[in-house]
Amino acid sequence: MTTKEQNTNKTPWLDPYKYKPGESGNEGGRPKGKSITAELRKLLDEGATAKELAKVLVAMSKDDLAALKELIDRTDGKVVDKRISINVTATPESIREAQERLLNARADTNHLLERYPKRNATE
Repeated sequence: MTTKEQNTNKTPWLDPYKYKPGESGNEGGRPKGKSITAELRKLLDEGATAKELAKVLVAMSKDDLAALKELIDRTDGKVVDKRISINVTATPESIREAQERLLNARADTNHLLERYPKRNATE
């Protein structure tokens, strides 16, 4: 037996169970139902606005934030955490503006936590 034959046939006892060339292990193919992703993409193709799509996503998730995240990941793809380094020159005015934006974001977050108390991460 040559070296190539030894490397390609490490499990000869499984040969009778392997699929033959041109034979499929899934004769029926993928189920014919419409996927959630296909439905969401169809809405986008039909010109749905971001607000309309958001309403559909929230309705589909039934106020379950984990389900909502999954639905968004299916259409936009998962967010990849990339760390970058940048040098910034800040003025006192720009720092005040940034602080104000952070306070507004905190207020928005608190509003969402009040609206969806079951999803509070501290519980």
